[in-house]
Amino acid sequence: FWVATYDFRGQGGSERLLKKDPRKGHVGRFDHYVRDLEIFLEQIVLPDTRLPFFLLAHSTGGLIALKAAPRLSNRIERMVLTAPFVGLGGQKTSPENIRRIATLASFTGFGGISLTKDEPLKPFDGNPLTSDALRFARNQRIMADHPELALGPPTARWLYESQKAIEAIRKPGHLASITVPTVIIAPGNDPIVPYHYQESMAQYFRAGQLVPVAGARHENLQEQDRYRNQALAALFAFMPGGEPEESEPAGELTISTLEA
Repeated sequence: FWVATYDFRGQGGSERLLKKDPRKGHVGRFDHYVRDLEIFLEQIVLPDTRLPFFLLAHSTGGLIALKAAPRLSNRIERMVLTAPFVGLGGQKTSPENIRRIATLASFTGFGGISLTKDEPLKPFDGNPLTSDALRFARNQRIMADHPELALGPPTARWLYESQKAIEAIRKPGHLASITVPTVIIAPGNDPIVPYHYQESMAQYFRAGQLVPVAGARHENLQEQDRYRNQALAALFAFMPGGEPEESEPAGELTISTLEA
């Protein structure tokens, strides 16, 4: 594969949207993410490569891909989504109350506040991301060495916009309009995007196929090998790669929108 990837606006190495508190995850409108993906395809990917194109997206990236998917059928041949953000779990407050609070804050001038406290370096024990201690420690070292890449809690505006996007993509009419063949790799022990949200969405997603990975946490591709290898097997079975020709780009390009 040849791979093209980018950091979302406000995350990773991209410019932060809240200058006074750059660790906060913020966005003005969720459709800004969708437009960024379309611009990335139009201006970076399409001019310099050739078909077929595959799209690999994780978590928020999966939600962006699902939102954009009805307009991607003539550009993307297949999609693989790992733990797509189609529902919010792991919170002390119910999703309904989070939506109410985030909506109120967004429309009363407090969209930039966070509803949870910032914890820059969390311990391994009890973390919702991975059960692999070595990969977890590697990520913590990267964040310690490059704190400018780290992201803290989302703002109320981000939560409001993402919840609106989730409601939009879960509608049967939207899912029926997606014709790009899609595999959803769903971790079975994910407290951030609980499995049942992904399972219920897949019931109405004709172009989608659900692949559960029992026991895996949210970061399936950074899990212990016994979980990670299952996800990779599903990914490579669905996205067949190819040998690059000499001095030529490979015939397959993977566009990655992995969340930081």
